[in-house]
Amino acid sequence: MEKAVAIEEHNVRANYLLAEYYYKSGDSLKSEQCWQKITKHDPSEYKAQYNLGSLYIGLGRFREATINLEKAIKLKPDLYEAYLKLSKALQRIHQRQESEEILKKLEAKLLKGKIDQIDIGSSSLITNVYARKAHVELWKLEMKNRFLKRNKSTLAQN
Repeated sequence: MEKAVAIEEHNVRANYLLAEYYYKSGDSLKSEQCWQKITKHDPSEYKAQYNLGSLYIGLGRFREATINLEKAIKLKPDLYEAYLKLSKALQRIHQRQESEEILKKLEAKLLKGKIDQIDIGSSSLITNVYARKAHVELWKLEMKNRFLKRNKSTLAQN
């Protein structure tokens, strides 16, 4: 496979297969290089953008992940899994409001009845969306409680 890619460097199919092989064998760096070749040669390859973003999440490179996942969503607006991963990456870089906005966009798409286009099980996706929304709401409540406790102790001291 490496020989095929070496001979025809811009062969998208060969790079896909090689990227998957490297990823499954635990070689993230070589997998990343293959995904990057694909996205550089053809930026409209939404699957490569999505896979590169997913790889970056796995490597803890959340800012880079957001770039590729946003590109994947622009290229394929019904790629629901990309919304969930983008939301996760945004939360990890402390952009909670943006993360919540992404979940709202996804929820709106789900409510429009496009569930039958989901690549993964629709019930698990819906559960995941609402679980993330609940997580955001719990975080907001926690911050509010901390603020109230801090202000209550400050008032008590005065």
